[in-house]
Amino acid sequence: KSREKQASTRVKDLEKYLGVFGNLSDDLISVEDARMPGTCEWLSSKTAYLKWKDFAQDTPNILWISGKPAVGKSVLAGYVIDQLQEINANCSYFFFKYGNKSKARLDACLRSIAFQMASANTQVREALLKMKEDDVKFDQDNERIVWRKLFLAGIFRTKLQQHYWIIDGLDECMDSSSLFDTMLPKFVELIP
Repeated sequence: KSREKQASTRVKDLEKYLGVFGNLSDDLISVEDARMPGTCEWLSSKTAYLKWKDFAQDTPNILWISGKPAVGKSVLAGYVIDQLQEINANCSYFFFKYGNKSKARLDACLRSIAFQMASANTQVREALLKMKEDDVKFDQDNERIVWRKLFLAGIFRTKLQQHYWIIDGLDECMDSSSLFDTMLPKFVELIP
């Protein structure tokens, strides 16, 4: 019991440090509920998806799916997350929602992904908790600082296991230019 309580306290400390509140799975549950049985299964027959999912050597590490508004991209993202969870793959996700500050900003996405990665990987968790214990401060509302401090100086310096990020609704992100201008190019450099 004591070990469980200590682990729970450390998770709560990390949630507070990263500014991640609420149930992270609510958006996933919502898109899962919207998916009709048998839909989205077509994706599992697409070579590009299968190679991406299997981390094939000759395949880009980014799978980009685009479409017009309201055609089911969020539902498809939920399907991909379900598929990855079924094979016990490490997977973090975020669903952007325009008009909701906690779901429309890139900094919220990055902090959520950092928390999910820490939940899945002990080394990431310990690195972020060490930053907290060392009183490393960062502006939670500044996506570039969150990126530099949490990811470049923290998470990406740990021994990472294969980990998927599913990010839905970039068109609903208020500050997506930072992702494309500075973060994504650096992220692509870091991928082996």
